[in-house]
Amino acid sequence: MRIPHLDELKKILTEKNCNAFISNPKNIFYFTNYMPHATAHAYITVDTQLLYVPALEHEDASKRASEFEIILMDGKEKISTFVSRHILEQKPKTIAIEEGYLTVQEFKVYEKKFKHVKLENISEDINKMRMIKTPNEIARLQEAARITDRAMNAGFLALREGITEFEVAAEIEYEMKKQGSQKVAFDTIVASGSNAALPHATCSNRKIKENEFIIMDIGATFEGYCMDMTRTAFLGKPSSRQKKIYDLVREAKIAAEDGFTNATTPKELDYIARTIINKAGYDFIHSLGHGVGLDVHEKPAVSPLSEDPSMPDGAVFTIEPGIYIPNECGVRLEDTYQVKNGNLYPLTEYPFLFQLN
Repeated sequence: MRIPHLDELKKILTEKNCNAFISNPKNIFYFTNYMPHATAHAYITVDTQLLYVPALEHEDASKRASEFEIILMDGKEKISTFVSRHILEQKPKTIAIEEGYLTVQEFKVYEKKFKHVKLENISEDINKMRMIKTPNEIARLQEAARITDRAMNAGFLALREGITEFEVAAEIEYEMKKQGSQKVAFDTIVASGSNAALPHATCSNRKIKENEFIIMDIGATFEGYCMDMTRTAFLGKPSSRQKKIYDLVREAKIAAEDGFTNATTPKELDYIARTIINKAGYDFIHSLGHGVGLDVHEKPAVSPLSEDPSMPDGAVFTIEPGIYIPNECGVRLEDTYQVKNGNLYPLTEYPFLFQLN
């Protein structure tokens, strides 16, 4: 299977007059169609594609990375020693590494191994490439969204007084598996009552009670691609204040959706939703959204500090405004969208069912 990302990378390598040393498993998958389950490295030049894998991964890599020469790493010496020696035999002048992925320790190791070679950073170039999804990537994201929609439905069907957050999460994740999700894109969040005031709450044995908010933030994966969606439900009869908080978050989300154009920067989009919540007297303590793809958080950053440019066709990101009142409650609503023909289209489509019972 021809990998368009590989051709695009080679254009960058030609412009930079360098070769690429890839260590991030997600990026290896992006360029090879093989997802490492153990340490692996790719070395890519304008003319060659080498993939270094251990013996236990050799068969899988050979089947999936058809455009690469598979190099079996010798288990008798350190991986860094084997790989760097093999690369240096080809006498490279400049090697582009992923500074955004390598640990300080790993960087120091390869800096020493490649001491006579000029090192450059290619992390940002790859991140920009990954921000724009191909039709094949969109198709995988759409399937991950379909699975996530089904799993959210399972979560809503499970909600009742006395059930624990863990039990609701189990129903959600079971449905994901039945629908074909490889794994959860992130730890499933089911947060009720005061736990809902924690944006990144951890599931617990807390029993869900009547007359409280329940946040469900979930995401499936399909063929390596992640999804992200959040709904907030209320079990019982909400007070006028509680209904107002929910409606305010929904208003901010809709305003951001309606305010999007192909020329809108992520920073401007964040401002639209943030202004609505702040003017109502509430704090908005996190970014409006983030890119979604092989990672559940990638470019573009949709935040007040974002320096990412306008979002062109192929960009995929979330809109997720929220209000959190410490020790009391929280509301967050989130969907993942794609930009197509200059317009915004939701990938996740589960309805907004607020009041239950």
